[in-house]
Order: sequence, then structure tokens, then C-alpha cells
Amino acid sequence: MNEPNPNFNLRVARRLEDTRLSTLLEEAAMQREADLNALLRGFAAQGKANSGGRLQREMDIIFASTESLIEKAIAYRKELATKVPALLLAFPHLKEFHARLDEYIDGAVLALRTRHLKYPAGAGDAAMGASVRRASALKAKVKREIQALSLEGTLGMHRGEEPKVTNLNISNIFHNINVQGSVVGAVNTGQVQQIDVAVDHIKLGGDAALARSLAEFAEALLADTELHENDKKEVLEQLSFLTTQTVAPKEQRKPGMVRSVMEEVAKAVSVSTALVTLWEKLHPLLSHVLRP
Repeated sequence: MNEPNPNFNLRVARRLEDTRLSTLLEEAAMQREADLNALLRGFAAQGKANSGGRLQREMDIIFASTESLIEKAIAYRKELATKVPALLLAFPHLKEFHARLDEYIDGAVLALRTRHLKYPAGAGDAAMGASVRRASALKAKVKREIQALSLEGTLGMHRGEEPKVTNLNISNIFHNINVQGSVVGAVNTGQVQQIDVAVDHIKLGGDAALARSLAEFAEALLADTELHENDKKEVLEQLSFLTTQTVAPKEQRKPGMVRSVMEEVAKAVSVSTALVTLWEKLHPLLSHVLRP
């Protein structure tokens, strides 16, 4: 039985995440307002309704709510990535996710600034200054989390049990990589999926030659009968790494590992005339894109 198209899985995962995050955002907003109203009643009872100290407490509530929301969002992205590893590709999926989390932080500062307008002049200015510093620190923390997610995705740390296909016809499973007939041995379809999705991003980036060459090499690798099965799996894993590097931000790439992996691929495919020819075509295109 054919597996779902990975690009379809990706679209479903993104819609599911949008729905989940919208629900989390609504729940966080409702709880935050309840906590702020309770705080207001407490300060009003003390006759300090418009004091700067109250704004400081409001900042604590708003930022605690935002931090909790961000933690839940990151946890859910990791959960989804066990089914759709491409969600941990640095570009565009983690880039978009990072921007979304930063928007939550900007929203916290804006919410506090709106509340500050209701205070007498000068009241709560210290808290507003502290909120900017707190937002900056939280954004730095989110940036580190996103960088860690990208590395964890490269290592496959959040993948669930990868589906295996043995001697099955898997033609038309993927969007860019066409595999006709039977595949000999066990194929890690999660890695083929990563390559297939990366080829989509490379196309969108305008490098049609690289996208086409990657797809051709992947197709030939999967169909090759000259490579030992273990070597084929290893080259597939290395190709998956190289494709994820092509769509990663330049500052997050690993030039040393890229050079080493390219050398290993060239050595591994040297036993197959067809793969050598395709690698000689692909290698300079990859080298150009991944140059330091």
C-alpha cells in the first residue's frame, strides 16, 4: 500500500499546527486576562490601582503567559516532527516558526504598552523599560531554541519510527523523486522525504539545475543494483544531509562536514558507472551552493 505523499503530510501538519497554536493562543489570552483582572482587584482594594508596582506585576503575568505559550508551541513542533521531519528544516519552516514566536513576544510588549497608556505620566516607566529588556532576552532564548531544533532535526532526534519499504512499488509517493518499479532492500522513506521536500525549496529558490540534478541522482541511487545495500542506505543518509544544508541559512551550515560527506559520497558511488556520471554532474552544483 502506498504511503501518503510527504508534501501532503507537510501541508496537513502545518494546518494542524495552525489550529493548535490558535487554540493555545486563545487559552493563554483568556487565562492572562483572568489573572490581570484578579491583580487589578487586589490593587484596587489596597487603593493602588494605578501604581507603577502594579504595572510591574502585570508585566510578570504577561511575560509568564507568553513564555508558557512559546514552550508549548516548541513542544508541539517537536511532536509533529516525529511524523513530518521536514518541519525541522531551517528554511523555510523553522524560519517561519521563529518569526511567529517573535511575534508572540512583540505582542506581549504591545499589550503592556497599551496598559501603560492608562497610567498617570511617569508611572510604570521603569516597568516598561524592563519589559523591553525582558523581551530581548526572551527573543535570544527563542533564537537558541530554534538553532537547537535545526541541529536536532539534522540528527533526526525527533523522528518517530521511520517507515520502511521492502521490495514494494513506491512510484508516485514523492513529488520530485520518481521511482519506477520495485525497490530492492529496505529504503528509509523519511530520508527520501527530506530530500524530496528540500528539492521543492531549491526549486522555489530558482536553482532548477540543482533541483533536477538532485532528483536524478536520488532516483538513480534508489534504483542502483551495483552498490551494496548498506552502502546505498549510507549514501542516502549523506545525500539527505547535503540537501538540508542547501536550504539552511549560510551561518548555520557546516562546511567541514559538507566537504567530508561529499568525499565519502564520491568514494561510495565509485563502484557504479551510472552514479559516478550523475555525481560528477551534481557535485559542482552542490559545491557552488554550499561554498563557505
